[in-house]
Parts: sequence; C-alpha cells; structure tokens
Amino acid sequence: MWAKIRKTGVLYSVGIVINRINPVWLFRFRHFLVYQMDVDSFTDQRKSESPIDVSWCAQADQIQAVENLTYVEARNLNPKHTAAQAKSGEHLAGALWAVKHELAEVDLGIRFELDPDQVWLFAALVDAKFRRQGVYRRVLSFVCRRCDADFADNENGPAQLLLCVNPHNIASNRVHQKHAQETLGRVVCFRFFNVGVCLCQGKRLVAGAMITWDAKNQPISIRFRSL
Repeated sequence: MWAKIRKTGVLYSVGIVINRINPVWLFRFRHFLVYQMDVDSFTDQRKSESPIDVSWCAQADQIQAVENLTYVEARNLNPKHTAAQAKSGEHLAGALWAVKHELAEVDLGIRFELDPDQVWLFAALVDAKFRRQGVYRRVLSFVCRRCDADFADNENGPAQLLLCVNPHNIASNRVHQKHAQETLGRVVCFRFFNVGVCLCQGKRLVAGAMITWDAKNQPISIRFRSL
C-alpha cells in the first residue's frame, strides 16, 4: 500500500481521501496543471505486438461500456463528444473522452469554454486488471494522433489538444510532461456548499471570475487563449 502511495504521490492520495470523506454536496477541491499535448511526440504504435486494440467508440453498447468504466454519462456532455476505447479481446481495458466547445465540472462549479480549434481530453481511466501495462499510453497516443483528423473537424488549423493533471499525481505527470508541448497554467478551485472559488495562474488561462455564489447555476468559466 505504501509503495503504491509513494508512486502516485502522497499529497495526491491525501486529496483523494479528503474528497471521498466529504459528501459531494458539501465540499469539493481540485488542483491541476493544464497541458497542451504535442501530437508529434507520439510514434505510430499500430504495428506493436501488444494485444491491446484502440479505436473510437462507434456503437451505443461501446459508449455504455466506457460510461460504466469512467463514471461519465454522455447525456450530460456537450453534443460534440467522443470516446476512445482500449480493448483486450472482449474486455474493456481503458478509455479516454474528448469534447469540443465546453465541459462543465458540476461538482466544482466551473466550466471549461473552448475555442473552435481546441479539444478537451478528460476522464481517462484504465481497468485495474490492465494497469502498469502501458494501456493508457496507447490510448493517449491514439487520441492525440487521430483526434485532429477524425474528430476535431475545424477550419482553423491543427487542433489544440488540452488536458489537466493533478500536479501531485507523480505517475500521471511523468507521462503527460513527456508528451506536453506546453504547460498552459495552473488552476486551484474549490466549492463549499454552493459557493465556488477558482484561482488561475498562467498567461493563457483566463477565468471569468474568482468567485461564484451560485456554483450550480452560475459556474465560473475558464478559457484558454489560442496561440
């Protein structure tokens, strides 16, 4: 147990415990870095001998399986969304969602507002039986290499693929920093009852406000300036 905590990060583990102890309606806290991914840093892994097969979800039952794995309900997302799935035979090994236009983090009282050329990657998860086998790297590589052509569909040049990572999650940061083109900034936000507070640091991060007294109905908007 202690070895696992040290690998992921002590502060990250403490944060998970705090959020699990406190009811969702009472308190939520999150601290994260925002990365813009470097698509060219990924090599083509289609010829890999790994038994993991990565593809976009194309059928309703595939979306349902990803929803069950990641605890995300597609009906609550902006209509412009998709998900990548990693399969080992008939087993769903991992998944990653992508969305355009906006993504609401209801529990935190914030909303990411995206420019037309930006895609937000989120809710990545690997099934416990397939962890530490390179599954997430395969999924992230697939999405970053294919998202612009298969999903972004914009007229403003190559898509900017953005995602956030808890800075205290050592293992996750190791993966994302390796493939990050740029760190856009840092966000600290928390919600206590229906009061939300958000602090942003970084030249490309813009928050519509620092505080909202009605986090449920008037979330704080966060935008990322395009290059």
